[in-house]
Amino acid sequence: MIGAASAVTSCLTHFACAAVIFLEFQAAYAAYIPLSPGFTPTPEMRYYIEISDCDFYKNLSDELGCSPKNYLTKFAYRYCVKFEKTAHKYNKESQEILRYIRGCLIHSMQVAAQNSLFKENPLRCEDTESVGFNSHVQCYVDGGFCRMNTRDKLRIAVAIRRELMHPKTHKIRREISRRCTK
Repeated sequence: MIGAASAVTSCLTHFACAAVIFLEFQAAYAAYIPLSPGFTPTPEMRYYIEISDCDFYKNLSDELGCSPKNYLTKFAYRYCVKFEKTAHKYNKESQEILRYIRGCLIHSMQVAAQNSLFKENPLRCEDTESVGFNSHVQCYVDGGFCRMNTRDKLRIAVAIRRELMHPKTHKIRREISRRCTK
C-alpha cells in the first residue's frame, strides 16, 4: 500500500495514472465495501463506488480548459454533489445504489478521458456531454435503479426536476423506465 500512496501523491490530477491507482487499490477495497443482498457490482465497480469523488468533474473540466458553463460543472458535478449531500434521505439500499451509479458515471468519464490520451482526437469539452448522457442508462439500470422503492425514485425526480424536460434527459428517463419494465 505504500507504493499506492506514493502513486496517488505523484499523479493526483493526471488521468493517465488512474489505471495504476486502480490496480493498486482494487484488491484492497473490494473486500471491505458492504453491499445489500442481491447488489453485486463487479470488482471494478466496487473500486469506483469507494473512491469516486465528485471533484473529478471539476478537475477534468479544468484539465480540458472548459468554460465555466459546461456539462462537467453545470450538470455532472452539480448533481453528483446534490445526490451526495442528500444521500441520508434515501433508504440504505438506495444509498448503495446511488453510490454505485455515481461511481459508474465517473468511471465512464474517466475511461473516455484515458482513452483519449492514446488517440489522435483527445476528449474535448463539447464531447463530455455525450459521454456523460450516453452512460446514464447503463449505469442506472446496472446500478439497481429499477429495484429502488417508489419514494426514493420520486426523490431523484424532484432532485433533477429542472432537467426533466431537457430532451436528452427526457430520452434517458424514458429508456431507463423501459428497461425497468422488462
